[in-house]
Amino acid sequence: MYITDHINQDILIGFPVLQKFPELMELTIKSPTKTIYNIVRDIHDELEEQHDQIFVIYTIGSQENHSFEQIPEWLQSKYKDTVRNDLPPRELQGDTNIFHDIELKEGAQIPRSQPYRLTPKLQTEVDTIIKDLIDKKFVVPSKSPFSSPIVMVKKKDGSYRLCVDYRKLNKATVKDPFPLPLIDHALAKIGSATIFTTLDLHSGYHQISMKEQDRYKTAFVTPNGKYEYTVMPFGLVNAPSTFSRYMADLFRDLKFVNVYLDDILIFSTTLNDHWNHLDIVFNRLKNVGLIVKKKKCTFAAEEVEYLGYNVGVRGILPIQNKCQAVKDFPTPTTIKEAQRFLGLVNYYRRFIPHCADKTEPIQKYVTGQTEWSDLQDKAMVELKDILSSEPVLVAFRPDGLYRLTTDASKNGVGAVLEEVTETGKLKGVVGYFSHSLKGPERNYPAGELELLGIVSALKHFKYLLHGRHFVLRTDHVGLLSIRKEGEPSTRVQRWLDLLADFDIDLQYLQGKKNVVADAISRMEGNDLEARNKRSENVIHALDHVIEIDPTKWMDDWKRDPFSAAAIQTFGVKDVVVFAEKDEKLYRKYVKQINESRRFRSRFEYEENVLRYNGKVVVPRGRQSQILGVYHDHGLFGGHFGVNVTFNKINTDYYWSQMYVTIKGYIESCIQCQLMKTHRRHKQGLLIPSEVPDGRWLDISIDFALGMPKTRSGNQVIMVVVDKFSKRAHFIASSFPLSAAETVKLLFRYVFSYHGFPRTITSDRDVRFTAKFYEEVTRRLGIKLTMSSTNHPQTDGQSERVIQTLNRLLATYVLFEPEYWDDYLPQIEYVYNSTPNRIHKKSPFEVDLGYLPTEPLLATADRLSARHEGAAEMIQHMRVLTERAKECLRDTQVDMEIRTNHGRRMVRLEIGDYVLVHRDAYYQEVPYPKIQPLYIGPYKVVKQVNENAYEIDIPTTSRKRRTVNITYLKKYKERSDMYFREPPHTEEEKEERIEEVIALVGEDDKNKKYYCLFKGVDPKITVELSKKQFNRIPTTKRLNMLATFMQLVGTLREEEEGEDVVMN
Repeated sequence: MYITDHINQDILIGFPVLQKFPELMELTIKSPTKTIYNIVRDIHDELEEQHDQIFVIYTIGSQENHSFEQIPEWLQSKYKDTVRNDLPPRELQGDTNIFHDIELKEGAQIPRSQPYRLTPKLQTEVDTIIKDLIDKKFVVPSKSPFSSPIVMVKKKDGSYRLCVDYRKLNKATVKDPFPLPLIDHALAKIGSATIFTTLDLHSGYHQISMKEQDRYKTAFVTPNGKYEYTVMPFGLVNAPSTFSRYMADLFRDLKFVNVYLDDILIFSTTLNDHWNHLDIVFNRLKNVGLIVKKKKCTFAAEEVEYLGYNVGVRGILPIQNKCQAVKDFPTPTTIKEAQRFLGLVNYYRRFIPHCADKTEPIQKYVTGQTEWSDLQDKAMVELKDILSSEPVLVAFRPDGLYRLTTDASKNGVGAVLEEVTETGKLKGVVGYFSHSLKGPERNYPAGELELLGIVSALKHFKYLLHGRHFVLRTDHVGLLSIRKEGEPSTRVQRWLDLLADFDIDLQYLQGKKNVVADAISRMEGNDLEARNKRSENVIHALDHVIEIDPTKWMDDWKRDPFSAAAIQTFGVKDVVVFAEKDEKLYRKYVKQINESRRFRSRFEYEENVLRYNGKVVVPRGRQSQILGVYHDHGLFGGHFGVNVTFNKINTDYYWSQMYVTIKGYIESCIQCQLMKTHRRHKQGLLIPSEVPDGRWLDISIDFALGMPKTRSGNQVIMVVVDKFSKRAHFIASSFPLSAAETVKLLFRYVFSYHGFPRTITSDRDVRFTAKFYEEVTRRLGIKLTMSSTNHPQTDGQSERVIQTLNRLLATYVLFEPEYWDDYLPQIEYVYNSTPNRIHKKSPFEVDLGYLPTEPLLATADRLSARHEGAAEMIQHMRVLTERAKECLRDTQVDMEIRTNHGRRMVRLEIGDYVLVHRDAYYQEVPYPKIQPLYIGPYKVVKQVNENAYEIDIPTTSRKRRTVNITYLKKYKERSDMYFREPPHTEEEKEERIEEVIALVGEDDKNKKYYCLFKGVDPKITVELSKKQFNRIPTTKRLNMLATFMQLVGTLREEEEGEDVVMN
């Protein structure tokens, strides 16, 4: 080949060459009298017929000519068993003489995982793959104590790949780093080569044997059995090192071969040399029994991709300029876009001389002082050039320390690779990276989108970062624990497999500090294509992310009576034989369709899709999938109510009784049950208490708290009210007030004046539930009745008296709050001498039969009434008593009518499961807006009365188990949601500790915790020890404790005692 400034002859050059060497077109300008002709192979014969002379100077084959079939036949015949598309059984392969071993850390925990649940379809795929692996002797049945779960990953062609989740095993494995060759040295070896071949081994890891004594460590478990590998599996942390070391040793002496990880490049200067080089390489592979995957290789090409470069006759060129992401930053159209660019610039301002001056035009635009003009364009171009050159940009150094920062947005993903000092100080930028989101990527959840950004960046910088330790920074805190979570999706598992190949120190970077990667990922230019194809992307997301494909529903339509009746009218045969109930429905629908032309005309069957009134008919077997998308899914659902969900689904889909199905699905959704309140009338009717038989036989007690401390040391008021006469005693006391001190006050101010009552009603204050208080009242023959949890209506009398007391106190002590206890006797006198709205008489008169003497206002008549005869006095008391009883009864009837208006009676059965509203035990907790409204479910174990039930909260104490019906909601079960068994052994609990999703009970005495597990029926609780419970990640554990504390309140302060409950 010659290089010349001018052309002396007419020449013919093929169009592919002109595409690769556009500079040739410039020669026509320098040599105007000569012509460069474009030639393609199809006109070769035509030119010969015209007797034109053709001299072949150089040939470049097209891409399709780089297959194995294009190399010489003698090479094909000699190595047809080495270069092939299938991988033969293990015994038919040669001996590679290398084994992979697994060295465990001292004291490391053995991975013992349960199998992840699989759908019937995936289980069939697993059985097929396992059979193939056994036939090839890659795996054998195992009795190993180790067990790692499997995940099925869907490949691009629709088939599945079996992946073993070795995260726990890798965590326990001693790392074996392998030093990689320097990229500059590897590329320098290529020199002036012009012909290239790249080879890809067929399942390269499976061609290396496991060390026999380490095979048991690779054991994996499926729902149908446990197996272990005889060959090196994918997913082991040291597998890349073993493979890379072996390949490097195999070809170390061959100067025409480059091996970097699993990339094998053979390069030559002439074609004959290249065939000889291939012969040597193939022969070496054949001798050690390694198989090359034919369809993944490129043979004798003039240009190939290698180590992130285009390597070929034009030399070594980067595939993408490492500053292209910055150079492509679009001209801002909004202030926000300009602010993002300034954020990127300011991050590197210490490398930019006179940075403030250079950014001033853009700053003026951001602050609204000017419009965007040529001045701002010029400043932006200058800043881009600075960011893309020294001193901002630095060359990659093998001994440097590096930091990769990534980010993702709705537009795309971005990253920046930087060199830093040992203290983390920035030294410069090695390269930028950006990638526009396409198709279904735009519908990924936030966590997966951030992970996509990381994976894309790692692929881009693979040849710089693989085999070295580096820091990876992300502003998505959830990713910090993604490698510790339970069962991942197939897509995430595939990404985690790639992450396992890198030595990463994952760190959290606060979002507002992630200015560079954030700016690159949010470039508006990345979103132009999506704006034009929004509708297409939504459909694409449904088809591929959610995998809704009605063309594959034929089997489901045949099993659904309604759909089967419809498709049989279109000639579809082999409709499934139904069970008796479905058979009747099927015949009913067939009759309706056949007898009604109008009904039949609404159905369409085109392109293997059944429609009704233009909407896709959803068979019974697919309805839960549609409901899951439009109700549960983070992008399309949102857990809206029945009407909203119905309207969304009804736009495109139809099935019989669709509204009823949607209503049942949503009512049984556990998230909705826990987070949403009732939209119905209040539950439970008012049940009036018995009318007291006489004075001071039935009393109620409560405390007025929150008072300022007086000079006498009093800080609380104990309020005691007689249920018959409504007479009250207001008793000042210090705080805190123990149960023993409470009893002393009752003896001194109540029992000594009125005798011992028959019943005492109170709330569940710790003073009334303590052992001492219960023992004293039991010996005195007093029955304790407690209001149901957080339901003061049960003891509404004391509540109303305290309201009146607070109002009076505020009036009396407005200017002397520290002396409120001095005014308490006066307030008690005023309250008891004021006529009550129930009796229309004062509590004092109903209790004693006469009105108290009022100072300076006593009349002769009132005084003489104090000295009436005994008979008249007794008669007067009887009349007062009967009148008081009648008034109490009338008041209760009136209250019952008013209260029950708009309420409804709800009955629960023993054994039912209920959810408990957090207000039933309300405690102040952090972040109440994101805490569940309901907790549970819990089992109903006893009906206390018409409005109160005892529920089985897993804890030793029976306090607070009784809850008013107002705070209970019947739990609606959906069994198909729960696909996993709870852990049954201590080892299983340890393995699955991070699957705990809620704390629902606590045995404080024995240090036991009762928890719910992810994917397990919430009616099943699992007992954990304190040590196991404390292994739950701190933030998650504290959040669960905060939620549960709403339920138990001051439970730890209470002692065990009998529970007696009234309405």
